[in-house]
Amino acid sequence: MGARFSGPDGHDRHAAGGDRAPCDAPGDARAGKARSRARVERVVVGLPLSLRGDDTAQTRETREFAQRLARRLGDDIPVELHDERFTTRMAQRLGAPSRASEDSRAAAHMLEGWMAAQPH
Repeated sequence: MGARFSGPDGHDRHAAGGDRAPCDAPGDARAGKARSRARVERVVVGLPLSLRGDDTAQTRETREFAQRLARRLGDDIPVELHDERFTTRMAQRLGAPSRASEDSRAAAHMLEGWMAAQPH
């Protein structure tokens, strides 16, 4: 599971973690620990839709993960899903030279897309 933390101004504060299987019990536990270390106000989970925008098996797993996470975090911290299509491709194109992993760069693109979609 990867996490990116940003302040109210939308600027990245730091990234944490980064593995490809966030939809399991250990992923749930890691999310809970990240919440306890940072003052989290909202969680945005990347939603892996198909290129046509349809749900896949991975999409369903991610939705289930987001529901479990929302139950774990309670009503004070909303959990939102955001389309992450094309973020890996964007991360690959902008890859080198970077110290950040491809997953971390893709998460940053997803978060930037989510922030851009928010009303100002």
